[in-house]
Amino acid sequence: MPCLNLPIQKVTPKDLRPKHMPRAMIGRISFEITPGHGMSLNDYQVRPQAQIKVRVPGYSDQSILATGLPEIQLKFCWPGYEHFDLVERLPLAGLKCNGQVAVAVAGVFKAMMQKAAQVVCREPRFAIAPGSPYTTHSIVLLALRHIYGDVFIAEVDYLPTSRVM
Repeated sequence: MPCLNLPIQKVTPKDLRPKHMPRAMIGRISFEITPGHGMSLNDYQVRPQAQIKVRVPGYSDQSILATGLPEIQLKFCWPGYEHFDLVERLPLAGLKCNGQVAVAVAGVFKAMMQKAAQVVCREPRFAIAPGSPYTTHSIVLLALRHIYGDVFIAEVDYLPTSRVM
């Protein structure tokens, strides 16, 4: 069964006001194990850091630190929840590499999914709700994309749990 390519929503400067401006632009930080395949949000939360470091090739990279940002704003982009406009702050203090950022992003995205489950989804087939296929076990984290200022989105994909790496 092929993966469901979730559409990436556009985030424009009028949507959010940056709190901090980066000293460097970083574009996209990949957390892919192989192209198009990542670890589930759940795996980032339950696996030891040593296992994650072995599986994610860019774990030790420090490109996020080049921004000089004390924190980032992570915008929740999921079809049918555009009206929800959920943004969470993610402090970068104490995080030393992209892999640690991935673990933190997975935790924040999980919390945002829990909040989204309490809101009406305008695209029923993408609803995050009890009994839906979209869980922390079936959502994989592929990357963190820098949008502008200190605003980022998590690039995620849905894979049936039998295909999650």
